[in-house]
Formats: sequence, structure tokens, C-alpha cells
Amino acid sequence: MPAGLSITLVCGQMGSILMIARRAGQAGKKNFLANHPAHFYLERGIVLKTIQHLIKQIMDFAIVGVIATVIDYMIFVFIYNLLGWHYNVATVIAFSLSTIFNYWASMKYVFKSKYAKEDRHREFMIFVGLSIIGLILNVVLMRFSVETLQIIPNIAKILVTGVVMVFNFVTRKLLLEGGSSLHED
Repeated sequence: MPAGLSITLVCGQMGSILMIARRAGQAGKKNFLANHPAHFYLERGIVLKTIQHLIKQIMDFAIVGVIATVIDYMIFVFIYNLLGWHYNVATVIAFSLSTIFNYWASMKYVFKSKYAKEDRHREFMIFVGLSIIGLILNVVLMRFSVETLQIIPNIAKILVTGVVMVFNFVTRKLLLEGGSSLHED
């Protein structure tokens, strides 16, 4: 997007907010802005609460992710280095076992499910589906890192895990979490 266009868009949004505030002042009505959707965000500080919640959630996700990553990496090293199996086989097994832990810990400590208890099988299926996509991404990036970029598998595994962790957070947040999770802390 050209810089001029983005500046115009930002200025246009700011102008809209200022115009709403000016009309509220001119009308002399305290409740003018109360009926505008922006009022909820402005008066209740929901933006700040949302940012604080997101930071906490990312930190919790990071803790669970670090533990799952340690499990994943230890299993990978054991299978690849000690058993001598192919790195992709080691990746699939390690990723799968760490995903079981990750589901349990993520849904217990990070995300507030949007599913009722009787529908948790749907949640699990979505989690597994996202994990399979993450696994495919993991394998493809491992192959690319090792065979194309010539990165040794142990280092490639660390780099690839970082990319897959970002994918996992974003997709799980969007598809598993209920809209009211902000107020359930």
C-alpha cells in the first residue's frame, strides 16, 4: 500500500472519531456517543483490557509452548540421534506426542473454549486438524531447511518450531476460543 494512501486512511479514521466527538459536544447530549459502537471501547477501556489479556495469554501460551517444545525436541533428539531414524520420522513422532500434551495444557491454561462440555470432541478434532496442518508445515519446513538451506537438522528443528508455534497460536485463538474469554480471567 502506498504511504500516501495509508496516511490518508489513518487521517480519515482519526477525522471520523473527532467528528463524532465534536457532534457529541455540539449536541450537548451526554448520551450521543453512548449509542455509537466506539463508546463501548472508549469508556470501558476494553482496548487496554484486551491488550493486557492478549499479552497474558501469549505468555501462558509461550510457557505451554516451551514445555511442549522441550518434549518435542527431546523426543526428536532421542529418535534421530540415539535411534538413528530419519529426521522426518523423528519429527512426526515427536510432534505427535507433544501435541497430546499441548492440547491438554492449552485448553486448561491458555484458551477458554467456546465449546460446551458435550461438544469438546469437536474442539479436539479442530485441535487435531490444526495440529496436522502444523505437522505438515513442520515437515515441509524441516525438509526445506535441511535439504535446500543446508541447515543441520538439530538447528533446523529449533527454527522451524518457532514458525510453527506462531501458526499454532493464531489458528487456535481464532478457531477454538470463545468470544467471552476476556471476561473470564
